[in-house]
Amino acid sequence: MGGRSRCAWMGAVSIREGSRCRMSVAADVEHVCFLVHGLHGSPRDFRYMEWALHQTHPGVRVHAVRCNERRTHDGVDAGGQRVAREVQQVLQQCGERVQYVSLVGYSLGGLYVRRAVVDLVDERTGRIAGARAHTLMLVTVPHLGVRSYGLWRYLPRWLLRVAAGWLVGRTGRELMLADAADTPPGTSNEPILLRMATDRRYQRALQVFAVRVLVGNVAYDWMVNAGTALSLARLQGVVAVRAHHLPHARRLRQLPQTKIWHVGEEHSLEENAAAAAAAAAAAAKGDRGVLAWPWLLAMMWWSAWNTLLGAMAAAVALSSKWRHRPQASAAGRTARAPDRLRLERRIAAALSAVGWERIGVEFAMGWLIPAHNRVVAWSRNPVGAWLWQSGRPAVHYLIERMRLTEAGKEAVEMDGMKG
Repeated sequence: MGGRSRCAWMGAVSIREGSRCRMSVAADVEHVCFLVHGLHGSPRDFRYMEWALHQTHPGVRVHAVRCNERRTHDGVDAGGQRVAREVQQVLQQCGERVQYVSLVGYSLGGLYVRRAVVDLVDERTGRIAGARAHTLMLVTVPHLGVRSYGLWRYLPRWLLRVAAGWLVGRTGRELMLADAADTPPGTSNEPILLRMATDRRYQRALQVFAVRVLVGNVAYDWMVNAGTALSLARLQGVVAVRAHHLPHARRLRQLPQTKIWHVGEEHSLEENAAAAAAAAAAAAKGDRGVLAWPWLLAMMWWSAWNTLLGAMAAAVALSSKWRHRPQASAAGRTARAPDRLRLERRIAAALSAVGWERIGVEFAMGWLIPAHNRVVAWSRNPVGAWLWQSGRPAVHYLIERMRLTEAGKEAVEMDGMKG
């Protein structure tokens, strides 16, 4: 690794030492906030969010997790364990003064976070390395997988198997709920997304966080749409989600080019199944939102962009994955529709039992500027920072919902005394 170098991130100055990047205000830090990137991601994706957190909460140390950069194809379990180890290392460096820990997971990074908290949270004390678990924010995370949501449901099964297994490896199979053949011997033959939702250890680890927030793009997110990001099984089959599809939606705030919605809870499996059937029937009749040519062109543009980002890594690994690929079997193939829908509803019901605040973000001109990266003001490079700068008001709102102020910390203390 190179030596020490200075880097300016939109005004926030940091010191990079080897593979670690420390905020200059981290001397006697009391609160550490970890940011976890997604598929084909980089800690640099969060440059604007880091800067915004530093400006609004200078006493909070912000650490963008680096361990999964160029290592997002080997599954949620492996990536989550790496995140847990890096979090533990950073907290050890900060010392005993740390009182609060917050975690923000974006896209696949949210699944890494949900896996990591099982290793991080002490079951006896409910703490993370002696600190209180403050905020858990999961932004556009595919909690229910991606097979039944948005445009993925229209792709042929054979094409999905190719894309999932060869291009993004085990991670792709897990996102398609087709990873039963990957489970270790002697363990449950269930997809990892189902196990992480229904296992009581995972549920208890999530519930120790005083602030739990799910964030989803209401429209124009063709990677992770609102149904899977907000864990709403009723949106199975709805291609272009709109606010009227969301349960008990209530507008919270109007920001520049952005509407913020509060989304209500779903209830029983039966009610969710009935709502999902009604949504699918409406979609079959043409109630799919705006499916005009600009929307389709934007989808094609975003698909090409995402393919370009991962093409080099996929090409390097393709020959090795072909030689060592798992043999196709009935257990390893993409689940058939009825079974898959039941799995997704079980996952949604189990996650809802944890208790979440659900926030929907609706961008104007979403068909022109894809929403998936916009919601975090993706800023890995100058081009991306310019292209997704319209997402910055949403980033500031999400930081506000993290409740990192003294009032928010007092609420955490009160919750701790009640527990």
